Amino acid sequence: MPSPLKLLSLSFLRSIHKQQMTEMDNHVKSLGDELRRSRRELDELKQNVTKVQENYRQLLDEKAKLQKEILELVKKKSQELEKDQWEKENRELIKEEEQWKKGKQRLIEDIEQWEKGKQRLIEDKEQWEKEKRKLIEEKEQWEKEKRRLIEEKEQWEKEERKLIEEKEQWEKEERKLIEEKEQWEKERQMLIEEKEQWEKGKQEWTKEKEQWKKEKQDLIKGKEQWEQWEQWENEKQSMEKHIETLEQHEKTQKETFMQKFQELKEVYSKKIDALIQRLDEKGSDLRELEEKTDEFQRKVIRYQSSLDVPTNVRLGDNDWNHPVQLKRDIENLQNILENYVTHLKPNMNIDVKKVRMLAKEYDCINEITEENLNKPFIKTILQRKALDLVLSYQPELLNQQGKDYALETDIEMKMKELLDLINALSKTRKRNDKVVDTTVIKIRQQVYGVLGNYGFNDIIRDNKPYLHDLIHRISKKLNAIMSEYRKINDVNMKTRVESMAPKLVRDICKLFWFRVNVQEPTIEIFFFPKDTIIDQNMMEGKWNDDETNQSSVDVCYFPMFISGMQSSDRKIHAPARVFPQKNLI
Repeated sequence: MPSPLKLLSLSFLRSIHKQQMTEMDNHVKSLGDELRRSRRELDELKQNVTKVQENYRQLLDEKAKLQKEILELVKKKSQELEKDQWEKENRELIKEEEQWKKGKQRLIEDIEQWEKGKQRLIEDKEQWEKEKRKLIEEKEQWEKEKRRLIEEKEQWEKEERKLIEEKEQWEKEERKLIEEKEQWEKERQMLIEEKEQWEKGKQEWTKEKEQWKKEKQDLIKGKEQWEQWEQWENEKQSMEKHIETLEQHEKTQKETFMQKFQELKEVYSKKIDALIQRLDEKGSDLRELEEKTDEFQRKVIRYQSSLDVPTNVRLGDNDWNHPVQLKRDIENLQNILENYVTHLKPNMNIDVKKVRMLAKEYDCINEITEENLNKPFIKTILQRKALDLVLSYQPELLNQQGKDYALETDIEMKMKELLDLINALSKTRKRNDKVVDTTVIKIRQQVYGVLGNYGFNDIIRDNKPYLHDLIHRISKKLNAIMSEYRKINDVNMKTRVESMAPKLVRDICKLFWFRVNVQEPTIEIFFFPKDTIIDQNMMEGKWNDDETNQSSVDVCYFPMFISGMQSSDRKIHAPARVFPQKNLI
């Protein structure tokens, strides 16, 4: 039977799934619009190429026609003019020929210019073809993703139908429990009547006691005691059979039966008290019956203990926050942080002065000089600086409650208020189980699990995704700070490295603020202070094993993740990463 909290979680997940489907359809539509625009632009390019080809053919025709006219003109002039006149005109023709050559040269240059333009158009056409193919591939990819989401939607609909069926089953069981409740009310009324009979019996026993004092016949007294003993034995057997019946009901109706059993326990306790009082009046001859009654009471207590609700807060093997998966994600975050800081080579400039000042802030003793930059050490303090910068924004987020980009903090605060109220309820209300303690843990696990999954993801505004405001602000600040210590001269590499910042910041915030609180017990984050003796069980780094006892921590650039730190069964989920004071590399 699913809990209301589980139904609420599934409803929430379905709404998120619908939003993702809407975003996917909008993106596919935008891709289709871009593809149609690309086709229109390609058709325009084809028309321009056709016009250029026609202009080129017209120029060639005009060139041939002009050459023919010049030849005819020269031939005609040579026949009509005499020698002197011919020489004069010949000079003019030479000038015209020179002008024609210049015109021819300009024409050739224009043709070459048209050829270059034609080549550029061909290259543009090829580029558009590539982009067209790329858009087609993206469209196919989005179609596959859309089909996958449709399949997921169908799966969700199946689960929804299954939940509806379970809900109907639960309603049937609820009606059945109501009927049993009415039956229990009838039995309770019967027990009340029995109690009244016991009260009458008590008065009768009082009268009999006075009568027994007067009677001195031991045989009659023993007989009456034996008859009373048999009566109590029958009642005891009846009670034991009733308890067996209760045990059978407990398997399927535990929570409802708990309330009923508490009422029965009070009734039986009163009956037992009455029995004990009557046995005391009987004297020492009935003490054996008193001991058996005590044994019966202990059975009742043991039976009540067996009804305690089992507590299981262990995460499933396939859970995203399972300790094994959490350890992998911590290692992935360490790798992303190291890649973001980079290996400080090649084609990079390090500001030695500022790096020295940073090392001084962490009170490090490893040296950094122009001759020996000690790049492995610089990488570690830059990683620690990046972590400290991101984590320093948590108080700022607490001051922005009520805004859409601080929704994660609002959820966390409301959860803490709810847990405080539940704890107050457990302290101010009578209880006999551990349901409240388990509920507090499970609420914390589920809320932080949701925040660890959806927290600080892109914000949807006007059906469009935007980078989370906090992630955008921290990423921008982080890139600026890192550029002060190491300058990346390669533009492409700089763009690639800085584009890693949003994912790095988001993963740090999710892990350090939310996901560590999903575990039970919660995980503690511990930075080892300077001068701590190196312990390979809790730390990792680069050193020689035979020299670890001779060195201590200079800087802890990634913390240790540990649960139950002060207990004997502590568990280290990820060791700290440290750089030793004595460089043993």
